[in-house]
Amino acid sequence: MIYENRPDACRKFICGWFEENSALPEKFRPDKISVIFVIATWRSLPIYILTPAGRDPDGEVLGWMKNFSLETHRPFLYQSEGEWYAFGPPEFQQEILKKVAKGEKLW
Repeated sequence: MIYENRPDACRKFICGWFEENSALPEKFRPDKISVIFVIATWRSLPIYILTPAGRDPDGEVLGWMKNFSLETHRPFLYQSEGEWYAFGPPEFQQEILKKVAKGEKLW
């Protein structure tokens, strides 16, 4: 499997889909949807950053993520046409908006 043959810098990275006990469905496997689910933390809450790996997240992925976020209170970020969007509580959205406006790294 190619996963074992990753460069050293990538060996510590675990995609959110591949995470143990991941709630992400099989159909959202990164090689099927060309989106990588990066796991990060915001104010001690786990979040996903949906990172395009060939294409932006589509409506099905975003719809599922919005429902998942509402059920689990787990905010997420995604990119569409080069712009960042934040879904979650107002504080999360405002913090991300400020970082984007200042040109700061999001994570």
